[in-house]
Amino acid sequence: MSEANVDKLLAKFPVKVRLPISWGDQDVYGHVNNTRYFRFFEDARLKYWETLKITENDAPRSLAVIVASTSCKFRAPLTYPDNIVVGARVVNVDETRFSMEFRIVSEKSNRLVANGDALMVSFDLVEQQTVTLPEVIKQRMLLLERDAGNQVDESSVPQD
Repeated sequence: MSEANVDKLLAKFPVKVRLPISWGDQDVYGHVNNTRYFRFFEDARLKYWETLKITENDAPRSLAVIVASTSCKFRAPLTYPDNIVVGARVVNVDETRFSMEFRIVSEKSNRLVANGDALMVSFDLVEQQTVTLPEVIKQRMLLLERDAGNQVDESSVPQD
């Protein structure tokens, strides 16, 4: 795949992860099963979180960031063998939640094959309730996005 094309398709995505397509990712129809795309998004979400370098000093141990909803728009099939690059970014953030966008680009077909989103909620696992997203996490997200040339909407995140 043209590295310039990957850069163009994922220009506004500060976190990118390259993943191989495995033979076992395919279904009986010979293309990657739709459920795998959500795992690709998950890999990118985790990489995004790791990029923020959150430590135990930044947030209580009981804090989790959980998926409230997620969706995917399938644009083209993926097949084995191939490698993909998955981009992740935050587009909205408020007191207790934030929205992420994802793109999946195929190296073999040199095109965007899927895009998706996720609504993430700051959640206290002990109290079993939504809590305020720690300011340090919010600020690191905003900085990461700003460095990628993005402006994050801080007014409100769509409720799901």
